[in-house]
Amino acid sequence: MQYSARINSYIKQGMSVPEALAAIAGVDGVGYVDLNYPEHLVGGGVGAVKEALSANGLRLNSIAVRFRSKYRSGEFTGPETNISDDAYELVGAGVRAARDLGSDLVTLWLGYDGYDYAFQKDFVTATKRLVSVYQRLADEHPDMRFSIEYKPYEERVHTMIPSSGFVLYLLQCIDRPNVGATLDFCHMIMARDYPAHAAALLLADGRLYGIHLNDGYGGSDDGMIVGSVHPWETL
Repeated sequence: MQYSARINSYIKQGMSVPEALAAIAGVDGVGYVDLNYPEHLVGGGVGAVKEALSANGLRLNSIAVRFRSKYRSGEFTGPETNISDDAYELVGAGVRAARDLGSDLVTLWLGYDGYDYAFQKDFVTATKRLVSVYQRLADEHPDMRFSIEYKPYEERVHTMIPSSGFVLYLLQCIDRPNVGATLDFCHMIMARDYPAHAAALLLADGRLYGIHLNDGYGGSDDGMIVGSVHPWETL
């Protein structure tokens, strides 16, 4: 078995993307990487990343599209249609980057699609919007897989996709063979989900596209070392 690594911890130490990839290549058992789009491709672009991956014997596992503060009113369920259109275009650009780098997997964490106050959201309409977005992506890019990463809160007080149960419901509504889920261990602990339960159900349905291994105490996204707090749940 080979693992995939993310490069943020290397970037935070001041490394460039090629330098981070070179460092990761020296870790036994790691043959793949996950990159954020667009920030990890800023500067050299796809060409430079492709060259660095090849030089270090690594492959791209997935592109994780990252929405920053521009989308704080909501990537796809907010009040601003132009922002939703822009968010969709950003995902499309991420799809092209993943395809060019040899991956068929795009991971979407919609951190701003949520609400902070009671009566702030029409939940039914917002959910239908999410379903429509994933259906459209799946139909327009049948060669790609789209993975839903959930988190109960942060950036918003409440998110539109807060738990593994809601993800399973959403996948039923989307009803596309190339849409699945990525489970982040710390997000699951925050949601009071039991990791093995969610993983088993998604795996049985052929919809488990990834697992982010980390740990935390459950109050926030601590991002701690694997198994440092919940060793048995990790196993």
